[in-house]
Amino acid sequence: EDSMYGYVLSGRAALQVVVDEWIDEYKKDREKAVVDLIQFFVQCCGCKGKLSQIMFANQDKVKSIRKLTESFDEESGEYPLIQGGPLVKKFKSNLLEFIERLIRGC
Repeated sequence: EDSMYGYVLSGRAALQVVVDEWIDEYKKDREKAVVDLIQFFVQCCGCKGKLSQIMFANQDKVKSIRKLTESFDEESGEYPLIQGGPLVKKFKSNLLEFIERLIRGC
């Protein structure tokens, strides 16, 4: 998956490059970059929903959040942040490194 989530999950891209690309995107189009970052964290929580710029710009944030939460598949139990195993352990490590690099870069 060619997204921040896909890169952090798989570890197939240098995390500093992913952070630098997000910062560059933020400088060009703040709203799109913020939506991408929120989408990243939504996916990290296991939600399959997609946040759009239209939803983000919508004044009714509660309605947008409700629409996202409807996309959680509570039956699947696929919540990357609480699962176990070596792949998830690597994801958690990558996630922490990504967040640290993002904070330092901003």
